[in-house]
Amino acid sequence: MQFKAFFTLENTILAIILVSTAAKFALIPMNQGMWWDEAVYLGLGRGVMGGHYSMWPGTTIESFRPPLFPLLISPVHFSPLLARLMVASMSMLSVILIYMLSRSVFGRQAALWAALMASVNYYFVFFSTKVLTEPLVIAMISLSLLSFVKWKRGRKPVHIFLSGLFIGLSFSVRYLTAMVIISFMLFFAYHAIKERKLSAVWPFFVFTAGCVAGTLPWLILNTANYGSPLQGLFVNFGVYAGSGPSGIPIIGGFLLFFGAMGLAMIPGICSSWDTKSRSMAVLMLLTVMVSLVFYFAFPRQEPRYLLTYLPVFSAFGGLGVHSLVRRLPKGAGETIAVLVIVVSALSAASGLMSVSADTVSASALVSACYEIRNLTAPGDVVVSDSYPYIYYISERKPLQLYGNDREGLLSSMQENGARYVLFYVFENPEPELYREMLGGPDFRKISSYSQWGDPEAAVIYEHVTQRTSL
Repeated sequence: MQFKAFFTLENTILAIILVSTAAKFALIPMNQGMWWDEAVYLGLGRGVMGGHYSMWPGTTIESFRPPLFPLLISPVHFSPLLARLMVASMSMLSVILIYMLSRSVFGRQAALWAALMASVNYYFVFFSTKVLTEPLVIAMISLSLLSFVKWKRGRKPVHIFLSGLFIGLSFSVRYLTAMVIISFMLFFAYHAIKERKLSAVWPFFVFTAGCVAGTLPWLILNTANYGSPLQGLFVNFGVYAGSGPSGIPIIGGFLLFFGAMGLAMIPGICSSWDTKSRSMAVLMLLTVMVSLVFYFAFPRQEPRYLLTYLPVFSAFGGLGVHSLVRRLPKGAGETIAVLVIVVSALSAASGLMSVSADTVSASALVSACYEIRNLTAPGDVVVSDSYPYIYYISERKPLQLYGNDREGLLSSMQENGARYVLFYVFENPEPELYREMLGGPDFRKISSYSQWGDPEAAVIYEHVTQRTSL
């Protein structure tokens, strides 16, 4: 009987959450590669420890990125493993905060489902094993919404100020938080119209004060780096506004992100009007609407961007499952619960399989960068398009390999005193043209590293003429 009693609905949900979380921690040490953005954030973290916010002293390289995440990981910038474990720990915190948020708005049972849906989300599982911003921004937005719930119940100015402060800090982690800020502004407008009192306006000003306080360090940093408090945002938009994947891959990614959670959100949103926290449901619904409109309007549609709003999506999804289980006949309700648990387990397994399959991403490039560091001296220039890796791993200054103009390349290397070229096939749109150019008499192949079946995925070349003259 004790064995049977263990398999309650609550224990099953907790078991899936704990197993998927433990599996993430177990897989992280196996990662031999490094994503482009991981190298950027780790490099910025090292810059923070060196007293500047850039990948290289005296420059503004990648300084347009929000600074809070690099600041938090800066103490462990020297170890990708420690940084990844730190991010995975943030993901644990974010799931706990999502549970607390959902419980405070929709009750305990809905919160359990919300925590399950958040923790097993395919993209959440995958990206919370990388040195990326997703878990931190989820935690910050959850804290903002939790503070807002406390303000709605206690009407203490400190809570609405904290709500603004946390949303301002989350903007200093990820600019996509702007959609949540817009949702707050729309809610305050709705609240003022509904109340029709001058006193209904004061929460807006207190919230805004907190938001400004949270973004103030970012504004100051932008002014120091670019001469304008908002220039970093404009530079970021210019970099990422280019068209990304489209068509079937984007539709597939969108469906993979929402899955059972997306279906459950529909009854969840409908049921939210029957709860005591109807005004909170209005704010959360505004966030859903604004975030989805922006997602489909933005030229670069990547499903991982939707993780920014996971606290709201999962809260509605959790309420939807709870409402169906509670309101449907017992047999139908139990079937829904079992189906959601099975789909959740499959989603977690799918995410973990992708984590396991991605342990060698850019591993050849990483190994080649370590060799470059051994071959060169501090201050040396290295020709490579993989500039974040050269900055972070090799700790050298990269000279980007633009175009396949042989004479232009040789002239540029001579001018900058560059001796080595690091070529990485998976970041080059025309690898064969470059291989032909670098395979001529002016260059000598030093070493090569294999990845994904290509024995020359990363190759280090030495400029023979430069070597002779030296």
